[in-house]
Amino acid sequence: MGESTDSLLVDFDPALEHRHEPVEPKVASKPKTREELFLEEIRGIESKARELKDQGKVKEAEKAIEDLLAAGNRRLQRAPIRHQNLIRNCGLAYRNVLGNNERALALLQRAIQMAESDNRFGDGWTYLLRQIAETQNAVGQYDDAVATYRRYLDHQLSKEKVIDPYEYRQLARLVADAQNPQAALQWQFQAWKQSNEQHGALNRTTQDLLKELAADVRKTDQWDTLEPALVEQYKQSKRLLGPQHPDTAQAAAQLALLFERLGKFELALAGMDESQRAFRDYVARTLPLLSETEQAEFLRQRFQPAFHDALEMAVRLKSVPRAVELSAGWVLNAKGASTRALAERHRMVASTQDPQVRVIAEQLSEVREQISSLTLSALQNPTLGLTSSSTAMDLQDRLETLRNRESELSWKLGSTGWTERRQNPWSDLTNVRERIPDDTVLLECAVAGVRTKLDSSIDHGLNSVGPKQRGMQVLVWVIPPAGRGDIRLEVVCEDWDKLARTLIEFHACLNGQMIPQNFIVAINQYLRALSTQVLHSLPDDVMTTPKWLVSPDHQLWRIPFVALTKPNGKRVIDDHEIQYLLSGRDLLSTEPVNSISAPVMVANPDYGKNANGDSAGTAFSPLPGTAKEAQAVLPYLRTLSGAAPQVFVEANAEESVVKTANRPQIAVFSTHGFSEYRHEQHPMATCGLAFANANTAFGGQGDGILTGLEILDCDFRGTELVVLSACQTAVGNTSSGEGVAGLSHAFRLAGAKTVVATLWSIPDQITAGLMKDFFDQLSDGKSPASSLRFAQLATIRRLEEQGLPSMPHLWAAFTANGIPQSIEDAPTEYRTWRSADGKHTTVAKWIATRHDRVILLKPNGDQFEVSLNKLHAEDRQWAEQAK
Repeated sequence: MGESTDSLLVDFDPALEHRHEPVEPKVASKPKTREELFLEEIRGIESKARELKDQGKVKEAEKAIEDLLAAGNRRLQRAPIRHQNLIRNCGLAYRNVLGNNERALALLQRAIQMAESDNRFGDGWTYLLRQIAETQNAVGQYDDAVATYRRYLDHQLSKEKVIDPYEYRQLARLVADAQNPQAALQWQFQAWKQSNEQHGALNRTTQDLLKELAADVRKTDQWDTLEPALVEQYKQSKRLLGPQHPDTAQAAAQLALLFERLGKFELALAGMDESQRAFRDYVARTLPLLSETEQAEFLRQRFQPAFHDALEMAVRLKSVPRAVELSAGWVLNAKGASTRALAERHRMVASTQDPQVRVIAEQLSEVREQISSLTLSALQNPTLGLTSSSTAMDLQDRLETLRNRESELSWKLGSTGWTERRQNPWSDLTNVRERIPDDTVLLECAVAGVRTKLDSSIDHGLNSVGPKQRGMQVLVWVIPPAGRGDIRLEVVCEDWDKLARTLIEFHACLNGQMIPQNFIVAINQYLRALSTQVLHSLPDDVMTTPKWLVSPDHQLWRIPFVALTKPNGKRVIDDHEIQYLLSGRDLLSTEPVNSISAPVMVANPDYGKNANGDSAGTAFSPLPGTAKEAQAVLPYLRTLSGAAPQVFVEANAEESVVKTANRPQIAVFSTHGFSEYRHEQHPMATCGLAFANANTAFGGQGDGILTGLEILDCDFRGTELVVLSACQTAVGNTSSGEGVAGLSHAFRLAGAKTVVATLWSIPDQITAGLMKDFFDQLSDGKSPASSLRFAQLATIRRLEEQGLPSMPHLWAAFTANGIPQSIEDAPTEYRTWRSADGKHTTVAKWIATRHDRVILLKPNGDQFEVSLNKLHAEDRQWAEQAK
């Protein structure tokens, strides 16, 4: 073993073996010649001058340039190209560093004279032309600058060289400085045209040049110059991205606004209609797939600005044939669409817990993912159609096939009540009018002119194409039933600030945030002002129509319409029944599923102490009056449903009661509600209901607060009525085109057909009496809206009989939001049910058939479930038919 350890390691791992690599001997660098040093000085004169200037040595910098010029005159007489470059560089140093444009221009002109005298017209000469034109412009020789730059472009064209779009743009800037805006506009258009030919209309450079062209058009008022560019942008977007892509929708809207400027009103309306339909399609099919942040960005930056462009066009063109009818369709389809899309993400996740629809929901998600992926692919490759039109057509065919499949699956999932039931995302106005009863009018409201601060990540420079925007206005589309007259568009309020201020002060008085000298007088004054600002401009026939379907918008949701006074001095509630809708589209949303369980009632929760363990300063105070309210309405709930209601009070009034509710026929929650605005948070995450231990939960510990987002995950499909007899449950975060994103809307999106809620707090005792009258009317077969009107009128009479003022703040807070229909009668047929072998029987009433089980109710009020396969064959068939 004579080998050393090192040699063993070398044998084991050759990488460790030492290898000798001889080091190259260092060779001393060869000193630069005087000529090389001089060339470096020529190339670096601008840097040297800047360095001296930065040190405050301006005169030294100028001397360095002049010394180099003198040296060049001495040493480069026989090297004209090198001498020319020296003079050029010195000129650029004077201009770019010292700002001496006159001296710079003289040197640059001397350099080009040297080139031309030697007949040198290559790249160096064209470079000098561009620099001279820029310098001439800087010294105010605008016409000379234009002539010089034209000479450069003419030379390039004569050599059949490709002109860069930005070179045409530079000429446009020079011509504009020469006070020839018309000619400048033509050169700016040429820049866009060149970029479109080279890169396509969807290229970023082409888009930037189009925005600059639009800005120049606005300055010159030559709007017809912009038409070919916007037409080409729209055509390429439609061909490459598809007709439903949001970029195509935006391009159609921009072109529509231009057509309006040019007086082509019919084309303008048709283009805006196409744009709104495309945006609605994208919101319905693709938006639910995006994250909440991406959804909010799209809605704020694309959807809402486009909607307000459409609203403002509707006002400007209201006298044009079909303008009012088309714009009514825009409002019907845009209002509430984005809130529903935000909610659908939660509803689809919740639906996967339902075995009957899990496969459909998963297939729908997959199809929507494919649509989104193909749309993004087209956007990332905008030149696709320039190279292969067949490929672009294949892409559109695939998208159309997927859209048809998406419509089919959406209809199937919507038919189970989990999401909006639709095939085509666009709701037809004619179908809506056919659903309006003969004694009813639909008042579709919108606040136009709302503008949000747009994120800088998306440039909206082409928004300037449209006419000058007005201030915020309140618009109302008066929509009668089919065959009962034309739709009308009324501008009911043009001073939005005044209206908003009235509303703010009105609610501040109600909530105790503002203390007037005379509360009653102040409330009446505010209501009269609101009546004048919103109601008195409506047509006379509205005032004689018994029933109003009111779809408010923005802060209009906070107006108690029943308490307003008509032009004849009478209160609205005296003559009219009011049902609130998020949009007239709600009339098409008749839920295809029924409730399957008994009513649920939650009252007088034990809110507990705060997080510190004491009762002082708690967020939610007790509501003992709600216990009496519960006792008063329980008999009516039994009558309405034919089943014993489930009642949860005090410590048992827990948040889990709502979360685990299984499609009750009616749900009554007599508890506190809240809503507040928080920037960039989902609006339904900042509203909620308080349940047992809510004071502790409000401090961040434990359960007890049910938010609007959590309600979206609950199953209230087929629930005919949800009553929120709590404070401020009908209000929430408001935005134009969306209404109130609060508790009332959360329950509607969770499947409830109608939600009765409040705009402000009402004393417990008054609420108890009002709720008793309300349910009494419901049990007689009246609709929620009709029952609510009766209960409010009864409350007014009681107050007057007691010698008290029947002030609206005591009765007008309640609203009925949802589908205008009566509560369905409970099944009344008791029948004998037999076991599968026929040996056992029981008498019970059928309630529902769910999955493979039937829900039955005994005469004593006990509810129970039986597996279908344990029933006699005839009873099984009866239960399936009843389902």
